[in-house]
Amino acid sequence: AIYKHPHRNAYLSTLRFWAALQETRQPCSPTRDELLDSWHTLLMAKFISAMMFPDAREQAQALSGLSRWLSSSLRYTPGTIGGIKVDGTTFHHGGFYPGYTTGVLATVGEYIAFTNGTSFELTEDARKHMKSAILLEERWEAMISKHLPISLYPAICPVREIRLIVVWLPTIYV
Repeated sequence: AIYKHPHRNAYLSTLRFWAALQETRQPCSPTRDELLDSWHTLLMAKFISAMMFPDAREQAQALSGLSRWLSSSLRYTPGTIGGIKVDGTTFHHGGFYPGYTTGVLATVGEYIAFTNGTSFELTEDARKHMKSAILLEERWEAMISKHLPISLYPAICPVREIRLIVVWLPTIYV
């Protein structure tokens, strides 16, 4: 419907702007904070807006930029800056935040699944960092599930999402 609308270009431009697709023209800045928010809330919007370019060359350029940006953002971050730490933990808003991480990893996992086998796959380092975060999150959730009453567990530890993420591990192949 959007492609046939007389205001198509304005709509697509607005979508790209609010998805922050423009930030993917360059690799992610090493000092960029709040990466978990960007991955969780904007990654699929970026992916969709990149896919909606009517021109195949522009689409490929946008997807290449998104892959480069996401790969460079899936790095180990220092201190309390949001992102993945060298031990696989993830920080969000200056602290360890495993409850939020589950959805974040699921979103990045979807991107990995969508681009698997294409020229838009993540770099090997990005996949290694993602894998370390997934494995740590799974261990954390397994540990917590042993100590929480069963009635609280689903609300705090959405293990179903983690199990889905672990299914994607073979597509990370690192």
